[in-house]
Amino acid sequence: MNGTFSYELRLNRAGVLSARVYTPARGNGELSVQLNPRWATHNLYFKAGAYVEDTTGPATEGGKVTFSRLITMHQPNNR
Repeated sequence: MNGTFSYELRLNRAGVLSARVYTPARGNGELSVQLNPRWATHNLYFKAGAYVEDTTGPATEGGKVTFSRLITMHQPNNR
């Protein structure tokens, strides 16, 4: 909360999806998973934002996200 971080998402040709997180205060981390080969025939996309899944509390409750920079890159035939 109230902190900055950066992250990077990559999907390689072998179907490995990796998420890397960089934080000045708490260090860095990475998680990689092998996607099921059945996903290879589907187009995947990424959406940046804040998606609060909380269904309890008052309707006025919410969150705020500020993006200072957003870079996207697409490499055709990256499968």
